[in-house]
Amino acid sequence: MQSATIEQYRPEIAAGVAELIYAAFRNYEGLRLNLTSTPLWEMKPETLAERLTDEAISLDASFVAMLAGRPVSAVIARTEGEATSWWCIATDPGFQRRGLASACLGAAEDALRASGAETAKPTEVVDSRWRSACGFLERAGYVVEQPEQDSITMQLDMNSWLPREVRVAPGYEIVSIGEEDLEGWTACRNQVFNTDVPVQWFRDHFMSRHDFDFAGWHAAKREGRVVGIAGAQIIRDEREPDTVLGCMIEYVAVMQEHRRQGLAEALVVACLNHAKALNAQPLMLITQPFRVPAVRLYEKLGFKEIAEQRRYVKPL
Repeated sequence: MQSATIEQYRPEIAAGVAELIYAAFRNYEGLRLNLTSTPLWEMKPETLAERLTDEAISLDASFVAMLAGRPVSAVIARTEGEATSWWCIATDPGFQRRGLASACLGAAEDALRASGAETAKPTEVVDSRWRSACGFLERAGYVVEQPEQDSITMQLDMNSWLPREVRVAPGYEIVSIGEEDLEGWTACRNQVFNTDVPVQWFRDHFMSRHDFDFAGWHAAKREGRVVGIAGAQIIRDEREPDTVLGCMIEYVAVMQEHRRQGLAEALVVACLNHAKALNAQPLMLITQPFRVPAVRLYEKLGFKEIAEQRRYVKPL
C-alpha cells in the first residue's frame, strides 16, 4: 500500500484540501455552539477554498498528507496579530485511523517551535460533545488551559416555555431598544463586563447581520437611563429570510447598583417571549460557570447545560 507523504501546504492545492475538510466535517452539522457564527461544517467547499488562500493562512505552519497526488489529511494554521493557531485539523473519512492527522500536527508543531513559539492551540474553542476532537488533542498533549474560565453552552426547550408577564420593580421598565439607546447599551455592557468597546462595536457585530432586528433587543430603564440589557438575536436563513433557524440570547447584564430588583429575569423573560412568538428553535446562550447567579437564573428559567467550550493549549 502506498504511503502518504507529509508536505507543507501550498495554496495551489486549496480546492483539494477544501474538499477533504468538507467531507470530514459534514457529519457534525447538528453540533452548534454559537448560532451566530458559521462553523466549518456549514461552509461549502468553494467558501473553504477562499479561506484557504487568504492572507491569514500561515504556510510555514500548515501541513498536509498527500497520497497519490491527493490531500487526505491537513493541519491548517492561521496567524492573527503575532499569534499562530490551528484553524482546522481534518482527515478525509476514508483515510482516518492511519496516524495522518498526528503526523501533520507533529510537523506543524515543529514549525511553530522553530519559529520561537512557546505554545500551540486551536483557533476556536472545542465542543466537549465532540469526543473525537477532544480525544485527539488530549492524546497529542493538549490540555484545557483554564477549565474554570471556559464558557458553557446552555439550551432551552422552547416547547416547554409558556410566555409570561414581564414584571419589574417600581420605577423600572423593560423596553425594546432603538438606535437612540446604543450609547446607553454600550455603557452598560462596558461597566458590567469590564470592557471598553465603542458604540460602533454593536453596529459592526450585530446590526451588520442580515437578520438583525431591534425588536429582540431589550433594556431595563430607570428614569430614561439604560441600567440593564439583554438581546434575543433571531437567526434567519440568509437565502430565505422568513425561515427562522434559532435564537441566541446575548449579553444579559445589569449594572451593580440596580441588581436584586429582578431585572435580569425580566429581561430574559422578554427575550424568551419574543423568541417563542417566532418559534425560534434551538434557543441557546453562552455563559461562564463562575457567573453563579446568572447560571442559577438560567436554570430557574429552564435552561440546561449541554456543552463545555474547551480552550486547549500545549506547551512547546
